Amino acid sequence: MEMHVEASAPGKLILFGEHSVVYGYAAVAAALSMLRVTVHAEATRDGELSASLDDLPSAAASEAGGNACIELRASIASLVAALSNASGAIKGWREPAPPTEAYIAILQSALSSVPSADRAALVPLLFLSRALLPELFEAAVVGVSNAPVNAYTGLRIRVSSAALPLGAGLGSSAAFSVALAAALLQLRLRLFGSGEKAGGAGGPSLLDGTRVSLRVQSADRPAVCPGEAAKALINGWAYAAECILHGTPSGLDNQVSCAGDAIRHVRDGQAKRFDPELEASGIKVAGGMHKFDASEVDVHGGNATADDFLDAFGM
Repeated sequence: MEMHVEASAPGKLILFGEHSVVYGYAAVAAALSMLRVTVHAEATRDGELSASLDDLPSAAASEAGGNACIELRASIASLVAALSNASGAIKGWREPAPPTEAYIAILQSALSSVPSADRAALVPLLFLSRALLPELFEAAVVGVSNAPVNAYTGLRIRVSSAALPLGAGLGSSAAFSVALAAALLQLRLRLFGSGEKAGGAGGPSLLDGTRVSLRVQSADRPAVCPGEAAKALINGWAYAAECILHGTPSGLDNQVSCAGDAIRHVRDGQAKRFDPELEASGIKVAGGMHKFDASEVDVHGGNATADDFLDAFGM
């Protein structure tokens, strides 16, 4: 049976409140549905973790005058050995949590074969792969020759961006984290049983979903939007990956990317609130910015003026 899955997640645009949110005011961000990161994940039988970040240039290659993308190819058994000092760092695939600084350092060390300039982008990929597919990693340790017949012992990942600019403040890292977590969870369900539940046997099914049509780069594509149980799990792991990349992110970027809609974010002391902002659905945004061509971007349908925004949010 072919074990190949695909998942995508949108970027985001903060409509207002990016800086005032730290003073207790609301920030509202919306998903950019046409600008997405797509992750292809495939279970293999070669005992390797291989990855290609197609639209992220390798800093090491650039320094040498080349233009290759960031890539990884490593024995999973060697990665597991390098991570052996981090026993208990991950509670389980149903319990997403940000990694400790000590575990992040171990993950970085495990990728020592990768040029240091390229390593940062691959650490969350290794983290999520190990967290969501522990059985595959364990099978690779047994060895390809000793693994049960038809056992999958390897993982191949390819990441691409559908016109979503990198490093332009449009949530590309969160879209990457959400799409990667979604792809790996989907692959997990295909590999180890479609009956798995969120939170254990008594939890809701992770297979619940809604068929939708995504408009990506002016083309409609059929897709399945995960149900609430799967979204919560995906969002939790995406936030954990974002903590690797950004330290202490607000969580707004991954919330918006995972929801695929507009989100209102308010901080109340140490507490954070993320609420769907239904009034923001049905807008289009036209803009030009660094690494972002001036164009009309579909946020989630119709047109709105600045006054419409302020009225909708009681401002």
